[in-house]
Amino acid sequence: MSRAIDPGERIRCANVEVKGLAREQVIGGPTFSGVTIDGAAITVTAARAKPLLGGSGGLTAEDLRASILTPDGVSFVITARFGKIDTVSRTAELVDGVVFETSTGYRIQTERIVTSLDATEIIADGTITASGPLGQITAGQMVLRQKSEPGMQSTYDLVFKSGVKLIYTPRQ
Repeated sequence: MSRAIDPGERIRCANVEVKGLAREQVIGGPTFSGVTIDGAAITVTAARAKPLLGGSGGLTAEDLRASILTPDGVSFVITARFGKIDTVSRTAELVDGVVFETSTGYRIQTERIVTSLDATEIIADGTITASGPLGQITAGQMVLRQKSEPGMQSTYDLVFKSGVKLIYTPRQ
């Protein structure tokens, strides 16, 4: 049963700054999706996004989540507090508290990841810490790319570089 309506009662409003909303161009909960040239499905979502100044076609975003599903069923999920999507270079840069997880069991933490929106290529060019099937890994860089050889099925290589340290944990 519904409540009785009191015509003298104040109208309830959301507690937002109306002037700020009118002044800024903000998109709430945007989702961008597509397919890379190597056939991987990519979806990027954010809590909020706004266009970059200067009309470059790019945007900045908060609380990002990028999901990639490769044709062979391997998936990758990247989360970050902030990011920038550059529609000219077709890249997404995710920064601040970046976590990169793979369906093969790796969980990688870093401060910055750049991913292509056209092909499956993910690059962390700063210090990373990771845990995975082999144990604990620290490195100066990480790169994930499609590896294809003539006559062979394409695979994806996750490569750690620059001062790699592995603490091996054998499986029980």
